Amino acid sequence: MNDSEFGLTAAVFTQDEVRGERFADQLEAGTVFLNRCDYLDPALAWLV
Repeated sequence: MNDSEFGLTAAVFTQDEVRGERFADQLEAGTVFLNRCDYLDPALAWLV
C-alpha cells in the first residue's frame, strides 16, 4: 500500500489485535480499518 500514491483507505484483518495495530501504524493511508472495511465516520467531511 505504501507504494501507491492513491492509498486512501486500508483494511487490516487479523486475529491478533495488537499485531494488527502495529502493522496499521506503518501504513501510509488516510484511513485504516482493523477487522472491518465498511464503517463511515459521520464526522468525515462530505461534499454536497
